[in-house]
Amino acid sequence: MPASPAGGIPSGPFASSRPDNARRSRDQLCLTQLVVSDRMAAVEIRFTQAARRHRIGKASVRFVLAHVSTTGVTTSQGSPAWRWVGVDERDRELEIVAVEVQGDQDPEPVLLVLHVMPTHYRKEPS
Repeated sequence: MPASPAGGIPSGPFASSRPDNARRSRDQLCLTQLVVSDRMAAVEIRFTQAARRHRIGKASVRFVLAHVSTTGVTTSQGSPAWRWVGVDERDRELEIVAVEVQGDQDPEPVLLVLHVMPTHYRKEPS
């Protein structure tokens, strides 16, 4: 994206009005942002609409994925999935379920998050 001569503000059809030095913070991650932690390799993460049902932000999900160990589970359709239960940056305990799917154009697998829910919604057995 070419920069205009005055002030370093990008120009062109997709230019934003913010200067180049006003970058997004770590909390404002894109939908397909790569996540890298010591527990997993770099992988693209996508979210289903159902995963957003409880209005938990994508940054909170990425925080739990990066800081909590995973458990292998099976979905109701019988496919293998991953489950994380851990505390996010706002001290909410979250349950996250995701499956690995093949990407659209890229041969690399994509982590598709199916379910995100605070654990306090889970009913305790009587």
